Amino acid sequence: MMQWAGIDNEQVLFIFEDYQILDNSFLQSINSLLAAGEIPGLYSPEELDPLLSPLRDQASQDSHQGTMYSYFAKSRCFLLF
Repeated sequence: MMQWAGIDNEQVLFIFEDYQILDNSFLQSINSLLAAGEIPGLYSPEELDPLLSPLRDQASQDSHQGTMYSYFAKSRCFLLF
């Protein structure tokens, strides 16, 4: 879901119901996603570079000054309530 929204720039709707919440760690991940637009530790450093490389040109065009991951998390992944 994060890759579709952040890398492929696809609109994604993530729906879950209360019975799908199996443990507290799932709630913590969802809370982090809603609050900060990211889930810490979701990707290893080895996974990030190939994922974020397609965004370099777009980030440059948008005059992004931060890290590629911050561009991915903040600029490309939008959550609507």
